[in-house]
Amino acid sequence: MQKRLIVKGMDSPRPIGIGVATGLLLVAALVILNRLLAPADSGHPRTAPVSVRLDSLKDILEPGEPVEDLSLKGRPLSNERLNTVSVRLRSGERSASALARAGARPEGAGEVLAALARMVDMRSLKIGQQFIVALNDQGMVRSLRFPLGRLDYIEVAPDANGGFAAEKKRLPVDVEIVEGACGIKGTLYESFKNCGLDRQLVPVIVDLLDSQVDLFTEIRKGDTIRLVARRESLNGEFVGYGRIEGLLVEGKMVTAGVFMRENADGTVSYFDSGGYSIERPFRRNPIRYNIKTAGSALRRLHPILHAYTPGRAVDYSAPRGTPVVAVGAGKVVFSGRRGSGGRTVVIGHDKGLQTYYARLESIRTGLSEGDEIRAGSEIGTVGGDDRIPYLHFAVARDGKFVNASVLAEQRGVRLGDTDLNDYLAYVGRMTGRLKSLPVRGLESVVP
Repeated sequence: MQKRLIVKGMDSPRPIGIGVATGLLLVAALVILNRLLAPADSGHPRTAPVSVRLDSLKDILEPGEPVEDLSLKGRPLSNERLNTVSVRLRSGERSASALARAGARPEGAGEVLAALARMVDMRSLKIGQQFIVALNDQGMVRSLRFPLGRLDYIEVAPDANGGFAAEKKRLPVDVEIVEGACGIKGTLYESFKNCGLDRQLVPVIVDLLDSQVDLFTEIRKGDTIRLVARRESLNGEFVGYGRIEGLLVEGKMVTAGVFMRENADGTVSYFDSGGYSIERPFRRNPIRYNIKTAGSALRRLHPILHAYTPGRAVDYSAPRGTPVVAVGAGKVVFSGRRGSGGRTVVIGHDKGLQTYYARLESIRTGLSEGDEIRAGSEIGTVGGDDRIPYLHFAVARDGKFVNASVLAEQRGVRLGDTDLNDYLAYVGRMTGRLKSLPVRGLESVVP
């Protein structure tokens, strides 16, 4: 094996006759000879002399050579080949281990996951969560996609500072405007079918109306629901209903409206006809309305007060086992059997309010006194008695039972004056459009 030529004696006295130019030529010749005698293929990339300071590793890499400099972080080189790998989280596995299974180097994966953690609680990830990573040939992560659903995802990509930044994004979809005015005759699902509207719209509008309308107690035959919605599809396949541009309920007992407002960041918020947010402290009813829940409200003997109390407690008739949810955030003050009410849960809320959920078939496992609970969280299932399944629901304030409608008095935050004027102008235009739609579903049925 040849050895690199070592130039010795460079500090020895020089012959006086050698000029400066000759000396420089000699040094140049030795440098060239030194490179020619180096091993042609040592199995390692060439390294520059220690005395040479380089601003970037890219300056000394030949095309195709491995990129080992971690200071490049997420910035891919122009000639870098990337491979996309998908991996899902296993039981008991950490996200870093999942990326390692995909072939990611730990030093590269760590920075990407740190950027993702600024938007996602990494401790709450579920089994099966997908990570889609772009890796170079050395296993360095160049970007990552974290699906949140069918359309929404978080992308972690290189930022302007050479690190990584996370951003929520959405796949582009095809949008079709759907509009209609439906007369109520039977359940909402039955009515929408009769009106020629997609029944998958029902849970969407139920969620939007939740704080304003009790669909069990306040909707009557002949009432009208008007809407303008966006139907979304991806590559020709139905995805779901996105934004609801406008929604009106015109009924014998209740009138309500929900209208969208686009925020500066592209997201959408919903407000009622007066500019109050539909995000209110309390839901209007404790039953999770779904295709199996075609219930109604009944006047029934109060199992706690042992008296008929019209206008105060409400009995919700629904199939046995239907989920029962907390109408508002609070703390569980009782969970167990309570006299003739049977299995009962009582939740304490702000302003001295308490909500009672009696005649439950079951109480959620582990739910006990002192537990904090969120609005919409499941607390049990509908039970009732041997003849009719139902949920008994009541509201108390400062230790006295009151009309359950008191919950509707707690309104959401209102838009400021500057935004309110523009919003109300939009409400006026959309209301005119909604009211111009012909009502369907109330036609006489021909045998």
